[in-house]
Amino acid sequence: MQALSTRLVIGIPIHGCTPELSRTLEAIYKNVLFIGTDSVQLIIANSFARHSAPVDYGFSRQTELVLSEYSYWSGSVSAIYREYRDKSYRCPLLLMNHDCVPGHNCISNLLEESEKHSLYAIHAQLNYLHDPSKIWWLGSQIGLLGTCSIPQSQTLCIKSSLILSSSTMGQCLLIHPDLIDSTLLYESVLPHYFADSVQTTLMRRKGAIVGVLRTAIAFTDQSDYEKKLNRWYSGHIYLFIHRTLFAPWTNRLITARVFSTYVEIDNKIQAILAAIFVAFATVAITLKDLMVMLLMKLV
Repeated sequence: MQALSTRLVIGIPIHGCTPELSRTLEAIYKNVLFIGTDSVQLIIANSFARHSAPVDYGFSRQTELVLSEYSYWSGSVSAIYREYRDKSYRCPLLLMNHDCVPGHNCISNLLEESEKHSLYAIHAQLNYLHDPSKIWWLGSQIGLLGTCSIPQSQTLCIKSSLILSSSTMGQCLLIHPDLIDSTLLYESVLPHYFADSVQTTLMRRKGAIVGVLRTAIAFTDQSDYEKKLNRWYSGHIYLFIHRTLFAPWTNRLITARVFSTYVEIDNKIQAILAAIFVAFATVAITLKDLMVMLLMKLV
């Protein structure tokens, strides 16, 4: 009966409690007052829980999933999806990053747009947190070497507030309940951290409208390049190994006939060859990030 009274489920993967999380939860709480906070179920997937007593996240209906320290984003999102399915919710799921702040009416505008589509995965437009009028991300498109952000110049002539996208991020993503199924779950063994766009690529192939809503604005500080490189402290060597060696070879992507968002492949041999290419490309990109970080520390 509890699931039937739920109008919105909000899932947030976190790696320990941080000031950014408190800031995000405060903004979410203000955003959902229009539907009533008692009708919102909050699911926190914590992959770095170091507390014995339950944490109060400020919502009357909240669930905290305590996960392995090495679950990271993809493992935490998988846990949120499983919890959603196990409780048989039939309302939209809003997937949020712990440091993504929804702006005024962001969530209500996402929900309003979702009512126009039978199957959807709709993301908010992302602006810089410290420069709110400046757009950071408006969607992604598939290129020869992978996914890239849609240039803002391409969106100026679009009259619709919804920009269709090849894939989206998972920072402020509203998902139709019919899309929360097992094909979206990442590998339980060796989950890969960097492929948030994979899930919306799979959703689009299922016939969902995938896009970015310009009237729903969220603010992110993920664009801070130095912050992105913080994964290189000693506890995240595991993440480097995951990203570089294991992620390009995950069988789930090949069996789903999608290799990340680089290319859609039906033939398994071709998928393996593509995996080899992307594995080398991933090593090069990762090492480049490491060199930049080292140079930044030396300056």
